[in-house]
Amino acid sequence: MRSSRLVLSLTLLGLVLLSVATGGPARADMPRISAQSMERVIAAARAYGEDRSLILYCLRDDPSDLATAHAGMKTDLAEAVDRLRASGGNAEQAAQMMRATLDRVRPTAPGRIEPAMDAKCAGRDFERELADGTGAALPLVQRPPFETGGL
Repeated sequence: MRSSRLVLSLTLLGLVLLSVATGGPARADMPRISAQSMERVIAAARAYGEDRSLILYCLRDDPSDLATAHAGMKTDLAEAVDRLRASGGNAEQAAQMMRATLDRVRPTAPGRIEPAMDAKCAGRDFERELADGTGAALPLVQRPPFETGGL
């Protein structure tokens, strides 16, 4: 669990640094997407984070699958930052989106048992969802409002 939190922290730090490096600190005169669009982005980011928590829980006992899930999340967040910035979002908004995502991601220690989560895992093939980018593994940029270009 400690290594999962470290990976998430490093991912967040790296993406924040990337965002700031490519756009500088947020200022009032810098482009921003609308508050209404940002609300939709935050809602999508939270749902994505919750889906990633489910994936991490259900794959908690397989280090290889966990590594795949973490790598996919890093790529997904980087693409979402790029899409947000291309749509006029600034560094502050990109950081808000990442925080909304990572605040919902709960890494789980191997062997931990949570009956409510186990019920959500039942009958799901998360390895396939990760490979195909479907279901809970649907990338953030393929979810509304990103996929509709409605930012």
